Amino acid sequence: MRRFRKLGLLGSGSYGNVHLAAETSDDDYSILPSSFTAVKSAKLHSLSAVFLSREKAFLDELLGSPFIIQGFGGDVSIEKGQKTCNLMMEYASGGTLRGLIKQKGGRMHEAEVACYTAMLLQGLSCVHEKGIVHCDMKPDNILVFPMKESDGILNHHLVKIADFGLAKKIWEKDMIGEPGRASSNRGALLYASPESIRLGYHSEGNDVWSLGCVVFEMLTGQPLWITRTEQELINKVTLERPEIPDYVSEIARDFLEKCLERQLHKRWTTRRLLRHPFIANNARHFRITDHLLRSNNPFGSDMIRRTNTFSDSYAYPQQQCFPYRPIIQQNKRFLMG
Repeated sequence: MRRFRKLGLLGSGSYGNVHLAAETSDDDYSILPSSFTAVKSAKLHSLSAVFLSREKAFLDELLGSPFIIQGFGGDVSIEKGQKTCNLMMEYASGGTLRGLIKQKGGRMHEAEVACYTAMLLQGLSCVHEKGIVHCDMKPDNILVFPMKESDGILNHHLVKIADFGLAKKIWEKDMIGEPGRASSNRGALLYASPESIRLGYHSEGNDVWSLGCVVFEMLTGQPLWITRTEQELINKVTLERPEIPDYVSEIARDFLEKCLERQLHKRWTTRRLLRHPFIANNARHFRITDHLLRSNNPFGSDMIRRTNTFSDSYAYPQQQCFPYRPIIQQNKRFLMG
C-alpha cells in the first residue's frame, strides 16, 4: 500500500490546516521525488470537516479546469489517535499571489498583471458557469506555479484559484450573520463587495468585486482600502468610491472601474471582462501551452477513493468515513432554509 507522510505546515485555509505531504518508500521511509501534494486536514465530525467535505465536492465538480487548483480525492486516516479527514490537492511550489506581489516589490508591470488577471478570469468563469460563487477571492487564496523562463513569456508563472472552503452554490442561503456587520460576509472583509456587507448577499458579482481588489493590489502594491478599524473599513466599502492612483494607466483604470462598480447590476461579468482591452491588448504577452496546464498528480490519473493514506502504522479506521457524495446536493433543502 502506498503511504504518504505529512511534512511542514504550508498554511491555514478557511477551515483546516494545509500541510505539504510526500510519498515515502517502504524500505527506509525516505521521501520519493515528484510525489509532493498539498493536504488540507480537519478532525472527523468537526465543523471544519463539514466545510472540507463541501470543498471536496466543489473541487470534484471543477476537476480539469486549468486555472483552478486540482483536487486528487479524499481520505480518512487515524493520526495521533484521532480520525482525520484529508483533502489532497496540487502543491504550488511558488506559494501565493500575496507572496509574489511582495517578491516583485509591490507594484507589478501592467502587462504582467493583465496576464495573471486573464488566468483568474478564466478560472472564475468556469466557477460561475458551474453555479458556484467562490466568496473568498484574495491574494492568499491564489496559488502560484513557476514556469520555465525559456518558454519566452512575460509572466513566468501560472496562477490558480484555491480554497473553496467558503464557496456556495448560487441558490444557497446567503445570510450567515446580521446585515451591515462583518459577520454577514463570508470572506475577508477587505475584499468584500458593498452588497455582501449591506445585505449579506453573495453572487457572482461579489467575486468580480473581490477580483478588482486583487488587481488593484497587483497594480499598486497596496490594498484598496487602508483603515484603522473594522467599522471604518465597513463604512468605506459601503459608502465610498474607490480611489485609483494617477499612475495607473487609463485602460487599467477603466478595467478596475468595471470590476469595482458599486451597483451590482452594472458590474461586468467575468466573460465580458475577458474581452476588455486591458486583457485583450496584453494577450500577446502571454502564452499558456498544454503541458503547463497538466496537474502534478502524485496519485496517478484517477482521484483516490481510499482510507489510511496518512494513518499511523498501528491504527486504521474501521470504515470509510469521508462523505464522498456532494454534500451540497444532499443538504440543498436544509441550506436554503
